[in-house]
Amino acid sequence: ARAFGHTSKMANKMINVDWDRLMAKDKLVSTMMREWGESPLTQEEKLEKLKTAMSKYYNKVVNMFDYFANLGSNNPYQMSLNAFTSCMEECRIPDNESPFCKKSDCDTLFIVAKSGSTQKGSKLDKIKDDNCLLRFEFFEVIMRIAIAKVGKVNGMDPADSFEEMLEKVILKNLPSSAQVDRDNFRMNRLYNEECDELFTENLLLLRSIFTAYRCRPSNGGLRTKNLSIQGYLEIMDRACMYDEKFTLQEARLSFLWSRMHTADESTDYLKYTAMTFTDFMEALGRVADMKMIATREELAAHGFESRFQWMLSVESGESTIPRRPSAMGQGSATTRPLWEKVSGLLEMLYERLYYNPQNLKPFSKDTLRKMMIKQDKERGD
Repeated sequence: ARAFGHTSKMANKMINVDWDRLMAKDKLVSTMMREWGESPLTQEEKLEKLKTAMSKYYNKVVNMFDYFANLGSNNPYQMSLNAFTSCMEECRIPDNESPFCKKSDCDTLFIVAKSGSTQKGSKLDKIKDDNCLLRFEFFEVIMRIAIAKVGKVNGMDPADSFEEMLEKVILKNLPSSAQVDRDNFRMNRLYNEECDELFTENLLLLRSIFTAYRCRPSNGGLRTKNLSIQGYLEIMDRACMYDEKFTLQEARLSFLWSRMHTADESTDYLKYTAMTFTDFMEALGRVADMKMIATREELAAHGFESRFQWMLSVESGESTIPRRPSAMGQGSATTRPLWEKVSGLLEMLYERLYYNPQNLKPFSKDTLRKMMIKQDKERGD
């Protein structure tokens, strides 16, 4: 997507891609038809009803997939069994008293959904981790579990079972972080004149940082034009951004939430799994919103001359500035304008990337930019 937010046009493309892949699985289609029982609807009408139900909850399920996939292995774009188990438990889906939906049943359906989805040698086959679920496979397992947990018990068809489980089970128990509408941040916090002016003022230095931390693909080859999650997390680590509220999980989410949706992840997987420079600036805005950024008044009241001095004090465990309720991490109600928090974050980011305890030269943006350009050249093409 190249819009300011996620559009209905892109959502429809994603739905159609995932639906076509689901319909290519003959065993899934035959299962759905069998569970419809004696319905007078034609097969085409049954599948259309199921697609309508899927479309109604599509964005919510995709957000759910992205959130829990991030909790799994080093690949946050596909869902591991551990991440899937966490998802099921958080949503209170397994039921030891159920004849069809115990934890072992859910695990079996995970295995069924991740199997037989790709043709050998296809683009999708080349990117798929055989131990994980792709996005469309996650929809399959939710459909199958809906039948097991709701359909078989209440005599509902697959479409009604899917809706019933989403409304009365999953969405009631799903963590708020797994229901984040990414466009809310963009429209209500990021897209304003003050943020635009701040990022424009810092454009050259930010671009040099973005460029310097680009990585080579894990399977070799040239460095990509975009920034992978490994490069992004290297920036977060090098700049010592982590604290008790902004952990590795939040850093990964800030990366994932800042990328625009892609209809078909197999078309250009390297691009799908990386962020553009525009995405990078958005991610920094999300980091600033998630982190505690001390105000000038707080710094002065506690004897700090700069945010960097305060940052070093936090790292050593000596900081005495208490967290405000609005700075309690992801999900807390923010009260300060975003541009003010981003300005403070950039100050901390720049000085921490510049900092060398063996060579304590006064901070200079020009010198930092030269350092980033040098690093970029040293890493090669």
